[in-house]
Amino acid sequence: MTATLTGRARAVLERFPHHLAVDDATKVFAEVVDQLALELDRRSSEVGRIRKAHRLLDGETEWDVLHHAGLHDLRSSEFEVLRRRLAACAAIADALTREPGTAAAADARAALPATLNVGADVFPAWDGEPDDVAADQRLGAAVGAQRRYGNELDRMQRHVADLVRVHQVGNGTTSAILTAAASHLALGIDEIGHSDDGYWHIARCTDLLVLDEPRPPSDDPATAGPLSEPVAPLPDLVALEDNPFRTAEIDPVERSHADRFLVTRSGWEPVPVTVRVVGIGERTHAPMVVNIDSGVGVAYTGTVPDGAELRFESVGVATLDGAAVTRECHGFEGGVFAAHDAEHVRDFVFADADDPDRFGDRSGTWSRPIPYAEAFDRTASFPHAAGNLTAPELRVGETRWAFLVGVGHFGTRRVAEGEVPAVDLTAVPLPFAGIWDDAVFHPDDAGTSAPSGHVGFTWQEREAFAARLWLPRRFAELDADAPVTVAEQIRLRLDRYRAAGVHLYVRYADERWVLGTGLLRDLESDDGLGIVVAGTALWTDEIEQPTP
Repeated sequence: MTATLTGRARAVLERFPHHLAVDDATKVFAEVVDQLALELDRRSSEVGRIRKAHRLLDGETEWDVLHHAGLHDLRSSEFEVLRRRLAACAAIADALTREPGTAAAADARAALPATLNVGADVFPAWDGEPDDVAADQRLGAAVGAQRRYGNELDRMQRHVADLVRVHQVGNGTTSAILTAAASHLALGIDEIGHSDDGYWHIARCTDLLVLDEPRPPSDDPATAGPLSEPVAPLPDLVALEDNPFRTAEIDPVERSHADRFLVTRSGWEPVPVTVRVVGIGERTHAPMVVNIDSGVGVAYTGTVPDGAELRFESVGVATLDGAAVTRECHGFEGGVFAAHDAEHVRDFVFADADDPDRFGDRSGTWSRPIPYAEAFDRTASFPHAAGNLTAPELRVGETRWAFLVGVGHFGTRRVAEGEVPAVDLTAVPLPFAGIWDDAVFHPDDAGTSAPSGHVGFTWQEREAFAARLWLPRRFAELDADAPVTVAEQIRLRLDRYRAAGVHLYVRYADERWVLGTGLLRDLESDDGLGIVVAGTALWTDEIEQPTP
């Protein structure tokens, strides 16, 4: 017989009359009630666990979380990035605890910034410790704690709760995409900021995988603080770019000298354009491409060899088959006048001396060379030492262009008395001159002669119905030996949150400064746009430089 009774059995037996003495543990009646009570205890415990399982944040097993996720059509793959992060934590913890104070432990510490966004110098040795062995072991235990079942389960529960909350508030918004992306990365959003032009939305985030660092023991228990304290991770930035830029281009096509042609594009605003000129035979000498509408032109003083490509880049430099030739080029700004019979709303006109504002920006001005002020002079010397060119722009809609080359240089040969051989005298060209009445510089068949070159254009165009998500670059470290990158995992997961018909790109941001795209700003600035979009951090890695 049972020597003692359970609490539930005693509660049941106390309801019987006391003179029956059924609460005597030595009686068969008490033993029967006790066995029934054990079953009731088991059933009550199961009911309690079931009730907890029905509440997302109270569930005790991973299956409970997955069942809740399934109610919202969320699959186990929703936790793939979290699992990778926890696996990286486990690898670091294993190296630190098994080989503390060794090179393997140093490598593990070096992986902390990418894995948990904390410095490699966290958990320093305490005063009096002879080496870093104990510090590495403490760090290993703290990192390994991230992989404990309870911590992992809590992170999964919070992740599902975050995604469900996004559904409740509404999908297809900037906030929905940023919140869902941050949750998949196990980041918590502190605030979301927006750029003045409305194209950029930047979420400042904090890593939710936080290390708990033990404090050194205190000699005075009365003044001792907490036994441990969390290590604050560095901030993370997740950014969303609406209508990101993409490269648009018009392949070079044959153009003759003095050709005028149209380029048509859609978009929101004018954009600087890279002008491309590909040589034909020896005919592409001193090519010039002019935006007739804006009065901006660019020119090269040399000859573009057959098949070679001359590029007037939108950033103001020029290259010939990759070699820099900016100093052999020049540009200009000013009035470009059409033929006498032209009637176009964007044609330049002669200004009214009595009313200078009468024709607005259509009032023609004398062309001004850029950047070499003497480019139009008879004594102009190339290569020059001036700066960059002014890039022409493409309008929204139609832009009128003209292509010209140096058609020829004529001179004479004279034989002076007593001079042998004869002396060649080359005529000095006049690149800048006015034309009146029927005077011409070129025969009437201008524009109908053999092609003098190929002309094309390349520019950066904002893509309609598209957005680009920028993730912290540190997460790229999780892609090693993985069949699918973290960026692609996030893109697949975010399909349910983007607006229908909007394509979402996912990229890793890079804070490293790059010539031509980086931003120069104050070192103390925390402008997220400068960090995510165009990096500002200087770096010393050697890279292949373009040929000067």
